[in-house]
Order: sequence, then structure tokens, then C-alpha cells
Amino acid sequence: MLANASADPHDIVFDHVSAEWSDYDAMIVLGANAATSQPRAITVSSSIVGEALAGAGQVVGANFSGYSGQGPTAPDGMIDLDLHHDLFAGTSHRMPLLTVKSARLVNDFVYAWTYYPMRSKGLRDFINNFFKTRSGVPAPTHEIQAWTENSGNDTSVAPSFYLSGNVGPSDPTGTSNWSMTALALNESADEASSPLATSYQRSSAIPTPAGYVPITPDPASTLGSTLLNTSRSAPYDGAGASRALDCSGKWIDARDPVDKRIVNAVANGTNLYGNYDYSSLANSPQSQADLGGWPALAAGTPCADTNNNGLPDVWESYWAGQLGLGTVLNPGAFSFGDNYTNLDHYLSGLSPGP
Repeated sequence: MLANASADPHDIVFDHVSAEWSDYDAMIVLGANAATSQPRAITVSSSIVGEALAGAGQVVGANFSGYSGQGPTAPDGMIDLDLHHDLFAGTSHRMPLLTVKSARLVNDFVYAWTYYPMRSKGLRDFINNFFKTRSGVPAPTHEIQAWTENSGNDTSVAPSFYLSGNVGPSDPTGTSNWSMTALALNESADEASSPLATSYQRSSAIPTPAGYVPITPDPASTLGSTLLNTSRSAPYDGAGASRALDCSGKWIDARDPVDKRIVNAVANGTNLYGNYDYSSLANSPQSQADLGGWPALAAGTPCADTNNNGLPDVWESYWAGQLGLGTVLNPGAFSFGDNYTNLDHYLSGLSPGP
């Protein structure tokens, strides 16, 4: 995703992304030691990460760290990385792996890991996340692991964890979160001890940086309905590329067959496809063909935009009339009287038309 920090990547949001069928990590943010600025202030939200392919020898999800073997210079500069309201499913581990200085994991749904789920080194918040195994299958490891080794691409900052409101096999009620932690022994699933020593524990969350919007956590118990949203009820939200706008600014269902199959399997506690359980490379799909092939997607029809200003005619004419501005809106103007441009109002679905 981001594999070079030379362009000073920061203040970036990846929202409602479906990142699947990757031969290695589906999402990667790597800092380069030669750069003066490292990836920072990056958010991944409301996305699906998973259903990995085994072609590269691993079936993994997301990895935010420095380049392998180059030491802590890059990851020590990687701060304020946030993953919230994401679904991780269909990988053996790295759900996600974060060896950067500071990051927050809030309201993420982690499903059916076979090695380890969340593993981190550095300052980390784990808030109101939900961990689920396949029906009848015990959890192979604890939900949250601390990584203390320096493998050449990790931050020099020791694990410092804040946990609150997480729910999983080790703490089904969410009242004893520290029991969900363990010390990782190696890159595989092995654990040295559990729970973590209290020296790794923080009593308060990382403060929201000045000028940034705080993440408002939902109860972990609600994530099954909000992120999966298998009923596809309006406004058709949920993890992944789940919805689109029609020409009048209304949300319509846009979840494709692959995403529907994945979220339904997570809801039902089954394998995502066939007998593939990601317990080994042999028990993981090798290619798209093993998963039924590429889905057929409807082409759709572009919205009419006579003046080519980015606002569909039907939406623009309706709201121009409602706001007393004739038939044309300036997409960059603030005609609605708030802090959002007219284009923002359309693209965010804030003001649906008739």
C-alpha cells in the first residue's frame, strides 16, 4: 500500500476498502530509513482485509512496520496509525501486525485466526475490538500479543498497551481484558507466557493529537451487526466497499458477491469458502480459481453531469432549487451553511435528493 516514505505520506485515509486475494499482506505500510519523514497519521477504517492466497508462502493480513533488516529508524517515526471498524478474516495471522511507535486499534472484528491475531510492539491502544473463532473451534492463541524482539524492522519502543472493552474467547464478557494478552515467542504462533507482565500495561489511552478527530468507539457487542450488516438494510453500510451513491445522492447496496460470502461466513461461524481454514498453506486457497473465480460485476451507468462540475444533474438541480440558487451549484461553495462544500454533501451522502 505505502512502501516508500520519500514522498512524506501523512494525513491519509483508506475507508471502505475491500482488500482481498493478495499473495502476501493485503495492506502494507512500510517506512524507509533513508527518508526524513515516515508514514504517519494514516487511518484504515470500515474495510475488509483478508481471504489471502498462499502463492507467496504466507496467508497474512496487514503489516505496518519498517523495511526488513534496516533497524528502528523508520518505525520510530511512524506514529498515529489508526485501524478502526475493520474486518480481518481469512488469514492465518497479522490481523494486524504493527511494530510502529504508536497506533490505535478500535472496533475491529477479527475472525478465525490460526496463528495469531493482533500483535504489536510500541505504544498501542486496543479498544472495543471483537474476536471470534469458527463455530466449535477453540482459539489457538491469545487475542493480543506483545512483540519484544528487534528483528530489524521494528520500533525501538517497548510494548505499552492500553486495553478496554475488548471481547473474545479469553474474555467473553469484556471485563478482564488483560487475560487476552500474551508474550510472543517467535514469528509463528508460539507464546512465551500469558498474561503479559503489568509493566507492559498503561492505564490511559493515547491522547488524540491536537487538530485531529477522535475515534468514537462503539460497544464490541454491536460490531457483528454494524460491520457485517448481512441483512443489507439501508443505508447499506458495513465493512468493505459496501455501498455506493446513486445520482440523487441516496446510498444503494454495492457489496459484491465475494464480500457477501465473506461476511456471511463470519456471521455463521464457518469457513469463508469450502474446506479452506488457513491452518496451513495446503489448507489455504492458492489462486482466485480456488475461490470460484472472479465475480461478475454490473457495469452501472454514469450519472448525467451536463456542466461537468462533478455534481450529477438530478442532485444539483434539486438542491439548487431548494437553496434558492436557480439550477446550478458551485461544487466548492458552502451553500448548505456548514463546514462542508456542496461536493462534500453529495459525495458523503449528507443531503440525498428526492
